[in-house]
Amino acid sequence: MAKDSSKEVDSLFSPQEKRHIVRNFVDAYLRGVVRIMHFGDPDKPDSVKSRVIFLDQIRAVCETGKTAESVQRSIDYLFSFIMASRLGNRIEGEFLEAPVSLETRVVELENKFESEIKTLSKILSLVLQWIRNYQPVLDEAVKDYTDKLGRIKNLDKKD
Repeated sequence: MAKDSSKEVDSLFSPQEKRHIVRNFVDAYLRGVVRIMHFGDPDKPDSVKSRVIFLDQIRAVCETGKTAESVQRSIDYLFSFIMASRLGNRIEGEFLEAPVSLETRVVELENKFESEIKTLSKILSLVLQWIRNYQPVLDEAVKDYTDKLGRIKNLDKKD
């Protein structure tokens, strides 16, 4: 039984995963975490033309107002560039370990905020419980000291 070799199969990386890798690379490149050591063919001097094409592709994926097709072509170009540059040891720095995104930071802050609210709520409930337990004693102390203050004032008037 012959297998149909013309059948399409999924690639190792989905378009979303490629986009994610390129996004991390561009983010790291713009932050200066990643450096391109050499542009162009490995056996030739650094190519200004290759550098310009690379920067044009970076610009294309960063700017708004581009067509989806144009952005996808730039993502594909940059993904191929990343693979070729990694193979030739022309990229210095790490970019696949994504920096903590703003969304992740917000979620972490929300979780911390919830935790702090719960802690404050526990503290306030303990304070209220203490007040309920000791309010009669405190009220009695106020009456006692008010009475003593009144007697001291009466003694001062007699003298």
